[in-house]
Amino acid sequence: MPYPMAPMPTLGDFVQRAVHDYQARLVTAKDAPVGPRGPTQIRYLVRGTNFAVLPEFGDTTVLTPDVLRSLCVQLGIDQADFGLHLG
Repeated sequence: MPYPMAPMPTLGDFVQRAVHDYQARLVTAKDAPVGPRGPTQIRYLVRGTNFAVLPEFGDTTVLTPDVLRSLCVQLGIDQADFGLHLG
């Protein structure tokens, strides 16, 4: 079902699908920078020569179409596979 009718995935769902269906690799930076709220965990997905830094919110957060589209473009994943197409 195309956007805007298709439900958007959570960040965790997107990561899981990127790893299992698109052979992406989830990486967590070893040296987390420390900010005013304490240590910050930096996670990113690597797929071939492409990579995308993941947003800093929980895995249960539902992605907006813009964030989902951005992650797909950065990783070279067809947006239509996540319902981001009209028609």
